[in-house]
Amino acid sequence: MELYGKLTSSLNDLFATQLTDAVSWRTIPGQLQKVATSPSGFTWGLNARNTLFRCKEPCTGSWTSHGTPGDGRILDLAADMKYVFILSREGVMTVIRRADVTGQGSWSEPIEAPDDAKTIVATSDSVIVTGK
Repeated sequence: MELYGKLTSSLNDLFATQLTDAVSWRTIPGQLQKVATSPSGFTWGLNARNTLFRCKEPCTGSWTSHGTPGDGRILDLAADMKYVFILSREGVMTVIRRADVTGQGSWSEPIEAPDDAKTIVATSDSVIVTGK
């Protein structure tokens, strides 16, 4: 387990260094707690009041409030080329919903996720939910 920890730490350092060298970071005003960016040029964010926002990059002040489905608390969000996905706690269930990444249309019906789910990741062909 100690070797795993060292390897993980080394990989984290490598990625952080590579990203710092390759990406110009800039501060964007606001109070978003979570952000997901789509390869198609849309960024979605979630604030502490459980409100979703979206913008078309480069996001220079043009954030639009977007309706939150159901009455649940959003735990996490992720985006791929076509969709934005949210993981939320609705009543006694943890669920996944999706919407068009452009913000057009409505949210999908909920799909039940494992009760201990905390994070969601979207790839080009999969959505992965992880727990504790």
